[in-house]
Amino acid sequence: MRFFFFVFLLSSQAFAYQSSLNSGAKPLSWPNNQIPFTIYSNTSDLSSATTANIVQQSVNEWNAHSTTQIQTTNGSLSELRFKSDFSVYGPGVIGVTELTYNSSGTIQQAKIFLNDEDYDFTSAPGPTGDIYLGDVVTHELGHLLGLSHSEVLDATMFYAAFPGQNTLSSDDKAGIKSKYGSGYGTISGVVQGGDDVGVLGVHVVAFSRKTGEAVGVISDQSGNFSIKGLDLNDSYYLYTGPLKNIAALPGQFANVQTDFCPASFVGGFFDACGRENEGFPQGITLTSSVKSVNVGVVSIQCSLKNNEDYSVEKLQQDPDPITIFDYAAEDRYEKAFVGNFQSKTSWTAYDKLILDFTGFPEASLSQKYLRLNFLAKQFGNLLEYEMIVLRNGVPVGSYQISKSPVTLTWDTDMMAYLPLDNNPANNIFEVQIRSKKLSTTIALQTYAELEKFVTNQYLPYLLIAGLETGAGPLLDTTALLSDNAACLDAPFTYAVSNARTLAGTAEMDQKNEEAAPVSCGTTGGSTPGDGGHGNAIMVLGFLMAILLSNVRKTAKNFLS
Repeated sequence: MRFFFFVFLLSSQAFAYQSSLNSGAKPLSWPNNQIPFTIYSNTSDLSSATTANIVQQSVNEWNAHSTTQIQTTNGSLSELRFKSDFSVYGPGVIGVTELTYNSSGTIQQAKIFLNDEDYDFTSAPGPTGDIYLGDVVTHELGHLLGLSHSEVLDATMFYAAFPGQNTLSSDDKAGIKSKYGSGYGTISGVVQGGDDVGVLGVHVVAFSRKTGEAVGVISDQSGNFSIKGLDLNDSYYLYTGPLKNIAALPGQFANVQTDFCPASFVGGFFDACGRENEGFPQGITLTSSVKSVNVGVVSIQCSLKNNEDYSVEKLQQDPDPITIFDYAAEDRYEKAFVGNFQSKTSWTAYDKLILDFTGFPEASLSQKYLRLNFLAKQFGNLLEYEMIVLRNGVPVGSYQISKSPVTLTWDTDMMAYLPLDNNPANNIFEVQIRSKKLSTTIALQTYAELEKFVTNQYLPYLLIAGLETGAGPLLDTTALLSDNAACLDAPFTYAVSNARTLAGTAEMDQKNEEAAPVSCGTTGGSTPGDGGHGNAIMVLGFLMAILLSNVRKTAKNFLS
């Protein structure tokens, strides 16, 4: 049997965490602050009570960050149920969400169907060989609320499956807050290349100083982006890079190009003009008094910009330490530094980075802390890391990549939280970092899609160092040094338009042995309703590769 999908129009605006839109470019959302939702626990894999409890936990994940609440009840039009005959979607699809909506983008009902024919569902997370029900349901509930897919690797709305997807990331929380919330922060700007040309389809990622987590957006056809739903009283660092899997994203991005650079467009961090070779990205601070910041022009980066002293030391067999943060000279509370490693099977030499806080006022030292966030996973690095922190030459902490005891997956990012000494002279920290290539087993337990989202060549990391009290971070509130309007990279940039309004039908043979990627789209015809407005059904799904698992009922390794 064949199933037809119709590509729908997406407007020329940037999408964070991918809001779903109707054919008139209206974001899809629910009109009321409660969504009645019925759970049908009709699967033989789990008891009715266990099934209902897992689904409710997924509901609670979204409700905790949304003013529009999913309310479980009986007899509602919106529902979740298991289907023993899934032939209309095919054996490669684990679950789908169908949204009925009108021309204004108002969602009227949602139905989630789970494939009980080809897959077993389990009650516990982890790559056990089956599918943890909570991972699938939490993703599908994101579709129910009007969200599409994300390219942030740890997001619940990432199109490919991984254990732990039942818990929302910062990207998911920002997405739902921007749709059904208030009181959040926004960072906006425009991505450009040479000749002041705005660039469609650049992945713009904001890294949080407090959590180290990422929130991603995609620039529109003019290069504009707007990252909404951000927590206040935090600072963020911007990274721009190419999209990795355009086929899993809405049709607006089908025409995205990346051949703007003499070599390949690899990505980089938002630095000030004149300082782009210093390796210190600009921090963007959001507070209750400054909730929105427009950073201006952000350039595509054709190469990684490193600190020159650091680059020289990288050539040495035993590198000397370099100072990256001196409070007395800079009088600031935080700084970020960009480093990089080559892929080697044995441990590399240590990067040695000095953070000097001897100039911090002695009277202010009580209950002050240094937080270090070492971030590498979102760049797709096939590396594991070790980080050692010394204070005045004495080790005070050692950190390695960690394995979750719940999901059994690995996190290559690291965090250190260290108190400052009451004697200012004792507050010279040295951060030593080294790396080696991830083993195949750990790599498979780290990344959901190895082929598309990892690299062995371009291997940056971001180290964010910030001073805090027990109540939270000390914030720098100075203005940005500059945008990139005067130092644009990517000399071969040219304008790229959105995909055309209606690309026709995208036919998918659901009897194929391999599941085709399911695009968000409109299927079926319109029917009268809602005051004369036509209703349509949107089928949302995602192609998901399961980490280290072979499902029992079928050998297929995909979800939808």
